[in-house]
Amino acid sequence: MGAGIVLLVLANCLLHVYLTAELRHTTTLLLLLVGAGSLFVSSPWFALVVGGTLVGWTVIAWRLVALVPALAISGEVMRFAVGLASATVIGGAIHVLRVRTLRDLERLSIKNALHARALEEALRAAEHATRAKSAFLATMSHEIRTPMNGVIGMIGLLLETDLTPEQRECATTARSSGEALLGILNDILDFSKIEAGRLDLEHVGFELRETVEEVAELLAVGARRKKVELGCYVSPALPAVVAGDPGRLRQVLSNLVGNAVKFTEQGEVVLRVEAAAERGRYVLACFEIADTGIGIPSEVLGRLFQPFAQADASTKRHYGGTGLGLAISAQLVELMGGEIEVESAPGRGSVFRFTVPLEVRPGQGRRAEGPLAEPGAVRVLCVDDNATSRLILERLLQGWGLDVDAVASGPEGLARLRAAHAEGRPYRVAVADLVMPDMDGIELTRRIRADPAFAGVAVILLTAFGMREDAERAREAGALRCLTKPARASLVHDAFRAALGREAALPAAEAPSRRGVEPLRPGIRILLAEDNPVNQEIASRQLAKLGVEVAVVSNGRAALDALARASYNVVLMDCQMPEMDGFAATAEVRRRELGTDRHTPIIAMTASALAGDRERCLRAGMDDYLSKPVKLEKLREVLAHWAGVQAAPSTPGAAVEATGEAVDLGALEELRSYQLEGETDTLDHLIAKFLDSARDECAEARAALSRGDPETLRRAVHGLKSSSGMFGARRLSALSARIEELSKRRALGEAVPLVDELEQELQRVAVVLEAERPARPAP
Repeated sequence: MGAGIVLLVLANCLLHVYLTAELRHTTTLLLLLVGAGSLFVSSPWFALVVGGTLVGWTVIAWRLVALVPALAISGEVMRFAVGLASATVIGGAIHVLRVRTLRDLERLSIKNALHARALEEALRAAEHATRAKSAFLATMSHEIRTPMNGVIGMIGLLLETDLTPEQRECATTARSSGEALLGILNDILDFSKIEAGRLDLEHVGFELRETVEEVAELLAVGARRKKVELGCYVSPALPAVVAGDPGRLRQVLSNLVGNAVKFTEQGEVVLRVEAAAERGRYVLACFEIADTGIGIPSEVLGRLFQPFAQADASTKRHYGGTGLGLAISAQLVELMGGEIEVESAPGRGSVFRFTVPLEVRPGQGRRAEGPLAEPGAVRVLCVDDNATSRLILERLLQGWGLDVDAVASGPEGLARLRAAHAEGRPYRVAVADLVMPDMDGIELTRRIRADPAFAGVAVILLTAFGMREDAERAREAGALRCLTKPARASLVHDAFRAALGREAALPAAEAPSRRGVEPLRPGIRILLAEDNPVNQEIASRQLAKLGVEVAVVSNGRAALDALARASYNVVLMDCQMPEMDGFAATAEVRRRELGTDRHTPIIAMTASALAGDRERCLRAGMDDYLSKPVKLEKLREVLAHWAGVQAAPSTPGAAVEATGEAVDLGALEELRSYQLEGETDTLDHLIAKFLDSARDECAEARAALSRGDPETLRRAVHGLKSSSGMFGARRLSALSARIEELSKRRALGEAVPLVDELEQELQRVAVVLEAERPARPAP
């Protein structure tokens, strides 16, 4: 196509020469023609056209000179020849440049394609490595947690037995070491999940102050052991209820406060939480952890939040740790939408601050501490040699409407008390630290109690070390309460209510008692599917502690056989077992239940702890999830929730609610409120009437089932459904509702196991209600 265009133009040029004989213009035209044509013509065509053009124009020029001799004299032909040559050279140069450019573009295209292929292969390799890493972490998590479950579980069972003090101390130390090792494992897993972008945050409502005080209370044990004072203050300007991820927030606080306690040999650690700003529905909470510890060199601060970073090798040898805590904390804060910073210098301690936006939720929380007095009406004297403790207590009490003065020593406190009495504006409460120089809190209390002028002054003591003998000495000296720092705000509020006569005073201190976990109701049957012999023994012993019957199998296939032979209230299913794992066994159980009203609760028990494990178990058809090592308290909580569920609801609202309690005692309190003036035994009368009626209805239901009478069965359980609900017997009411639904569908065969369960549940309810009846005089 390009060659044809060039030949056509050449023909026009020749015609132009014959018509005008103006070779000068024709030369210009040739330059444009050959230069432009060289851009569009392929190499073979270009060579053919240029060669033909040169030959053609040479012949034309020779003929023109022969025909018109004057052209040679005028130089026109020579200029024409030079123009022709120039046009040819320029066209050739342009063509060479074009060819070279095309080749460069082709090479670049090939190079880009190779790069794209290499990038795609690298991406596939990275994805494969991520999957391999996740599989490795899951396997290692399972393999490490399995023996850890044996260690911690067995020690927990050992601590439930009678031990000598020395044995108990050794067992407690062993359990603490095991839990510390488990904490390191969790840190490594968390770091890996964050690095892989697989860590998901919750967004649930929680009480901010409760969460912060829990962390402080937990870590105060280690602080007391080192004689380090731990203070905690949550600003009342913060909302009581917020939404966020309380677990991850607690993890960050535990890391930072735990580090502060670890690196502080003397002095104090203070945790403060303030409201930094408000952003629409969110409040920006600022958390500050300050300590008087060893401090951090400036050259380390820049890499402090990097993985495995510590000040130096001597720090790791002396204090231990993996160096992952701060890296995980920084990344968690960033994931929660906040920022973290640190100020420190060697020998001057450290201050860590981080902010987290939290959604404000309505509500006052479970404990809403209101004002204790009209502003300025009640005077309180705070005596503490620690300035930070004085400030925290002062701000807390002022928030409750109290007029607070603070001094730093016992003698100053006595002087203030005398001056206030002389002014006619005495203090109502003196709150003092138990351990102070010159005059401690015990001596101050004795002097206050010995002076008749201070008879109306109540004394509350605070101690940072929580020794039993301190509480006993405080009570003997005449103190109203002795609280352990960092004292929860709710406990301080209760103490001041007692001091101001708002409620009866409680004992100055209550000795801690070791309480075992309360057993579940008798008759619960558990199927345990677990292949590891150690885990089998631990779980069996834990279940025996809870007072339930347990059958043990070692794989999913054996679990299916056991379920085919007998019924169980709950199945505890390990996920990784030989022959048939827990997921396959659960799928088969659910397949067998299709078309029936049976639903056996299956609880996953797995040593895997990666993100998505719980969701995978629930998708497989399991009802709940327990991560090993399983604590006895958590096992009881889950079993109390699921034990006794017989059938899955076919319609919304038809579920049989399973709880560990047979009766909601709050419902009985409401029934007590129905008592009229002059009556003394209303609740006793109602309980007796209900039990008589319920037993009759239950017997009628059994008889109707035996006769195959669905209508009578429906009427019997319908009345029981409503009356049991009034007495707070929620599960009894739910079972009645389920049987009523089956009777309407005339599915009497499916109602047989539920009537059995109904009779057992009524027995449980009767035991609780009989215990609530007033004692009857003997005849």
